[in-house]
Amino acid sequence: MDPARARLLFVHAHPDDEAINTAATMGHYSGRGATTVLLTMTRGERGEVIPPALRHLEVGQPGCPDTDGTALGLYRISELDDAAAATGLTDRFYAGEPPALDASVGFANGAGKYVDSGMSWGPDGFAQPAADVSPAALTAADPEEAAAHVAATIRALRPHAVISYADDGGYGHP
Repeated sequence: MDPARARLLFVHAHPDDEAINTAATMGHYSGRGATTVLLTMTRGERGEVIPPALRHLEVGQPGCPDTDGTALGLYRISELDDAAAATGLTDRFYAGEPPALDASVGFANGAGKYVDSGMSWGPDGFAQPAADVSPAALTAADPEEAAAHVAATIRALRPHAVISYADDGGYGHP
């Protein structure tokens, strides 16, 4: 297939996954004229913050302005905007925003979106959701419900390929 005619859908759990895992692929195909679309399932509200200057955005850290990750989620949205521009994405949206919304299924959590679960390390050495995971977290959702929102996106966009992860998120990522 001519890359200029290709439609690619990338599906990631939260902002920064696209930069870490598929930015080169997105940029490669965007640069050749492909339609490249990113579906991000959460806003990364409970993610780990590595840079010391931003650590205050992480829930539970000194100076964090909230307990639900709102500030970090907003920051990560801006990071995703920058990544989308840098990679030449055609479009991007979050689960719960059309076309990534199956209105017949909705969100059992009542939030109209999924939030990040946070992460901890299990006794087996694999990542798992944080102990205080929200009922609105993607990891707490019925997999059929989350899949319905991804399927709605696929039906609307009709991509030639969907790029995502194995069922363990690559390293057990929740």
